[in-house]
Amino acid sequence: MPPSDIELAIVKTVAWFSAQEIPVTVFALWRWLMESTPEMRLSDVEMTLTSSVWLAPRLQREGAWIVVTGAPLSMWVRAQTRDRVIASARKRRRARWVERVARAVPSVRAVFFAGSVATGTASDRSDMDFIIVTAPGTLWLSRALCVLPFALLGLR
Repeated sequence: MPPSDIELAIVKTVAWFSAQEIPVTVFALWRWLMESTPEMRLSDVEMTLTSSVWLAPRLQREGAWIVVTGAPLSMWVRAQTRDRVIASARKRRRARWVERVARAVPSVRAVFFAGSVATGTASDRSDMDFIIVTAPGTLWLSRALCVLPFALLGLR
C-alpha cells in the first residue's frame, strides 16, 4: 500500500532534520512539517506516527526524539537539543508573564511570541521576541505602557 500524504511529509521532514544531525520532537515535526496543509493538526501527526505501519521501519524513536532509522544520533546533539527544549520551556513561562502584563494595556489587541521562544529552539542566551498588535493610532503609547513596568523593575 502506498504511503499517505502525511506519511510522506513526515518522512521528508524527519529526513531533513536527520541530515542536519538534529533529532526532532513531535511538536517540532508538526511545526516544520513539509507540504502540510493549514488544517493538519498536531494530533494528526501524533496519530500517524503511532499507527502507521509504513513509517515504523523508516523512523526511529528514542524518548521524545525522532530520527530516520539508522541515522547517527550523537550524544552532543541530543544533549544540546534537550537543553534548548528546557530553555524554551523556561522562557515560555516568563514570556506568558510578559504577555499578561502587555494584555493589561487597554490598547493592546493581541500578543504573539516570535523567534526562538516560539519555535522551541531558544538557548539560555536567547532573547524573547514579541509581536504586539495595538489599536489604530496607539502604537507609541502602547509601546511605552508595555515597556514601562519592565524598565522600572530593571528587567529590560
